[in-house]
Amino acid sequence: MSDQHVTAIEGRPLPGEIVAAMERGEWKFPRDDSITASIFTEAPTSSARLYSVELMVTENAAWRASAPDQQEQYGGPGSEAEAEGYLVIDPQSSILIGDLGYDMPVALDYSVSPGRPRVVYLPSRAPGWIEVARDVPEFLRLIKTGPQTPGRSPRITQVSWGSMTVDTLGTGKDFKLHPGGGREWDWSETGTRHDPGIQPADVQELVDRGCRVVVLSRGMELRLQTMPETVAHLEENGIEVHVLETRAAVELYNRLTESVPVGGLFHSTC
Repeated sequence: MSDQHVTAIEGRPLPGEIVAAMERGEWKFPRDDSITASIFTEAPTSSARLYSVELMVTENAAWRASAPDQQEQYGGPGSEAEAEGYLVIDPQSSILIGDLGYDMPVALDYSVSPGRPRVVYLPSRAPGWIEVARDVPEFLRLIKTGPQTPGRSPRITQVSWGSMTVDTLGTGKDFKLHPGGGREWDWSETGTRHDPGIQPADVQELVDRGCRVVVLSRGMELRLQTMPETVAHLEENGIEVHVLETRAAVELYNRLTESVPVGGLFHSTC
């Protein structure tokens, strides 16, 4: 089987950037294990590898055919991780693309965007998966150059009911911000609701982006809750947490951007 003629794995399109990286000989983990560890939050084993197309075919066929209890064990639907609000991966909407060792898989998750899958990883210390790159181009940059030193967190320049404006990111309703950037915060990614509120899965990206302080907003009318497990998860990672009404959260966050790696979740309505 020739890599360049295969465009889908188990019915899911394999991004062309991956095929091109294979052809260039760049589809591999860095030689320096410390770079790989900085990307995935833990060191690779001696058997770490990014899969060839042929191996993707066999590994994904086996994964999708596995019993429900085995899928739960690997952070799939119905797992304890899902019940606790962590990121879970459905074999039907993802592709395994490598591993850092036994029971340490790396995958493409198509559930957020069918045309732009994110790259996720299941740590050996799971309860759930973590996002390591927003898309394949970012992942390829990471394995080629390693994580870059994050810049200052972007300031919020305007906030009103239903609208926020953030430096370099523009205007939107809700935002997830961290050192070096951010994006609009889409509650549907993790099924967030006002009650029970912000989940551990919502803040994992802030942990992964190197935040040392996290500011969580409660909305303009204080309707947005924060799960106790979320605060505990941040504190277990050595992160200082502040939970405030949205305008107060914005004020504190903007002040902290001047001195510390700060991130936050900001909700501009109730």
